[in-house]
Amino acid sequence: MDAIKQYLDYMFRTLPPTPQAIQARADLLAMMEDKYTELRNEGMPEHQAVAQVISDFGNLEEVAQELNLPTEPISEGAAGTPIM
Repeated sequence: MDAIKQYLDYMFRTLPPTPQAIQARADLLAMMEDKYTELRNEGMPEHQAVAQVISDFGNLEEVAQELNLPTEPISEGAAGTPIM
């Protein structure tokens, strides 16, 4: 499931680490891990389950709109700081 965490780190890398963004990342991680576990329990191979979960949850623009997250990127100097 490290791939899911890495995906979320990548998705959220340009957002400021506001409490709202941190909570949204944690919520998404929990939902994605639940879906991953469900798919694995159904017999889906690990790599396929990861790909399916990432595909199901969409990209940052879609997620940001649903969760009312700011879409303005953080300043250049702070880019790459993961939200955890």
